[in-house]
Amino acid sequence: MPIKSLFKYSPSFSSFFLRFFKQSGLLLLTFLVLPVSLAFAKGRLIKSYTEPKPIVSQTMTTLKMLDDEDGEVVWNLSADKVNSLNEANIYEAEGHVVISRGNDRLEADFARYFMDTKWIYLRGNVAVKMGRDDLKAQEAEFDLANRTGWLKDGTVFMADQHLIFKGEQVQKHTGDVYSFYNARLTACEGDVPAWSLSAEEAVVEVDGYARLWDASFNIKDTSIVKTPVMILPAKKTRQSGFLMPHLSYSTRNGATYSQPYFWAIDDSHDVTVNTSFMLERGVMGGFDYRAAPSTHDNVWFAADFLQDAKNVTSPASTLYRGDNLMRTNYDRWWIRGMGDFLLEDPRWRLKTDLDLVSDQEYLQEFKRGRQGFDRNQNDAFGMFSRDLAEKDDKRVSGAMIERDWERFGFNAGLTYTQNQYLGNGNMARSQDTTVQELPEMNAFLYRGEVIDGFPLLEAEAHGQISYFTRTKGPKGSRALLHPRVIVPLTSEYGSIIGSFGIQQANYGTEGNDYSWIEGIDGTLTKGDKATRYNRTIPEFDIASSTEFMRVFSLDYTPLELNEKNAGESVWTGLRHSVQPRVGYKNVANENQNRLPYYDDYDRLEPRNDIYYSVTNVLTRKRERVSVKTDKKGELIPELETDYLDVLRFRVEQSYDIREADRDYDKEYPRRPFSDLLTDLTVSPTEYFSVYSKLWWSTEDGKLTRSDQGVRISYADWGSLSSGYFYRSDLDEYKRQRPDEVNYIYASGDLNVGGPWWLGFSYARDIEGSADIEKAVAIGYRHQCFFISSEFAIEPDEKSFGLFIELAGLGE
Repeated sequence: MPIKSLFKYSPSFSSFFLRFFKQSGLLLLTFLVLPVSLAFAKGRLIKSYTEPKPIVSQTMTTLKMLDDEDGEVVWNLSADKVNSLNEANIYEAEGHVVISRGNDRLEADFARYFMDTKWIYLRGNVAVKMGRDDLKAQEAEFDLANRTGWLKDGTVFMADQHLIFKGEQVQKHTGDVYSFYNARLTACEGDVPAWSLSAEEAVVEVDGYARLWDASFNIKDTSIVKTPVMILPAKKTRQSGFLMPHLSYSTRNGATYSQPYFWAIDDSHDVTVNTSFMLERGVMGGFDYRAAPSTHDNVWFAADFLQDAKNVTSPASTLYRGDNLMRTNYDRWWIRGMGDFLLEDPRWRLKTDLDLVSDQEYLQEFKRGRQGFDRNQNDAFGMFSRDLAEKDDKRVSGAMIERDWERFGFNAGLTYTQNQYLGNGNMARSQDTTVQELPEMNAFLYRGEVIDGFPLLEAEAHGQISYFTRTKGPKGSRALLHPRVIVPLTSEYGSIIGSFGIQQANYGTEGNDYSWIEGIDGTLTKGDKATRYNRTIPEFDIASSTEFMRVFSLDYTPLELNEKNAGESVWTGLRHSVQPRVGYKNVANENQNRLPYYDDYDRLEPRNDIYYSVTNVLTRKRERVSVKTDKKGELIPELETDYLDVLRFRVEQSYDIREADRDYDKEYPRRPFSDLLTDLTVSPTEYFSVYSKLWWSTEDGKLTRSDQGVRISYADWGSLSSGYFYRSDLDEYKRQRPDEVNYIYASGDLNVGGPWWLGFSYARDIEGSADIEKAVAIGYRHQCFFISSEFAIEPDEKSFGLFIELAGLGE
């Protein structure tokens, strides 16, 4: 470290020597010797001897020094002019000076290197790449052996974090630690950054933390907030610290300030602590814990708690969905989580789900924001590829262990289902008829040949043993066995596949409520007093299909393989295929009302149907020019071929023989033909698709169901989707729908120009003449920050949110 830097960094050093020399009676000698010593040291480091005599002049040389670890270290120096002075102990270089060793590189207009001290002085357009960072200055000194030094009007760019540190004077200490005086920190480019942090002094440790004293946050050149001390992360790796807050306002919650804190426990474990201050509701606290110790082991656990300032004690109050329910509780919470694990034997896997909530309104009220249902559901699917139950469904928790062999599979687990609509002033929990499956075991025989090498006979099977319990209603055990034998006949003309199976069920009912039988609609009716039941239902299925196909070659001009044609494409062919299919399925009709009802396995619908369909598929073949980079870094144009189904059209219907033979009922006439389904999807490009599904009743020519939609997606400008859903009211022998459903929706994320981004969503109930949701969001994406706001109107709430993200800070 130069002597002037030593005094700057340690003021007590000079005062100690002043006191020492004064007390020793050597103060006069000090005043005489010290300036000479400083002048000598400064001249040694910065200035050459007076009028040195050049020894050699050249444009390329090497600088050698001794290194404790590597022995002799060689630096390469090139410049327009290089002089060796003082018997080759000092080198001076001028014009396009470049000094390099490995990945380290120093550039300047002028350089002076001292062989004895291994110090180098740089002046004019100084640019240094040393370690992981880029440094720029007008003047600088470096100890090439210890990688320390100083910069005047220096800039340090940390590429990993994309952060820029500036200072009138910058000290580089050992271990990539910097001290800045009159410092400025920003992620923005330009002389007047969009935002910055300024400080009288700052100490920054690369991949560590930045500590700022007498700091202020600035927008342009205007100071907004000041603080005596500020600590910020300066890491490229995960780091602990406060994330950016979220500001919002809603008619239900009032003004809300949400502040998350991220704790990076280690490389594979972290916790985000969330705190939301709601003016009208109180303080919601919670946390999200995530762990991924390996690629196969993942854990997520989250919990939120709120001592609510409001409750609902009258069914007449305005509630979500108009369900006429109350909520008398003030203590509110939501606990959820998932886990995937490989056990000690990696062939065994464990999956866990946890989802419990305090009341039926919680997930409806708190669905937005970091702690809301919508984000949690998306995060859960992204981490585990499975969903949380929808907001208005019963909450499901459980654990399952599983293993697969070549032809066999096994799993066992427990499932607990919470009915969130019980308690809190509503139906008593003692009246809960929700089924709990504790436990369940499944065994699978996967489809395959019965005799190896004989493909005309295949088999598969599923077996299950479960025990069901609940607060009110029948409880007991159930054993299922469902074997199937399949006979596949295939040839170049098509295939015929027949199968025969048996669905066997055996029940053991227990408890005081064994005589109560629950129907499909959830009602309890009096049954006989038997405690054991069984059911055997055979099933038969046969299906045949074939395909007619023709390929059409298209006239086209072949694409030239060059860089200019990168991204250009041309259709070269079309393939049209017609796939007719016809089948018959029979499931024996057996009265199952005497059986307990736990799930759909207990009420198998009888079948005696003929079903048929015709599918048309039009597939295009395309050639496209792409450009790839080889190992030498050269661009190599290539011709790629890909395929896309540009049109798919399916017509499907079935004929119910049982319905055709049913005794005539004046109220419900026979309707053996199912609705005729027409399913059309058109995708002329991968960026655009339209789908249309229509269900027509051939009995009365009535449209009973319609799903229509369009989706446009392009990376440069965003995505747009819109749809229409219709369900007619039905009053038939097998189908009942009391109300008509009729609504439209639209949503999009659009780049509307430059850095501006627009998002919106809209849904309207046409039948009820009411808007279900209206929301619009606008965002501005800058090189160093992103700001967005959202305004939403729902039937019972209006809300506004503001979110700001600064590049490099709080991400």
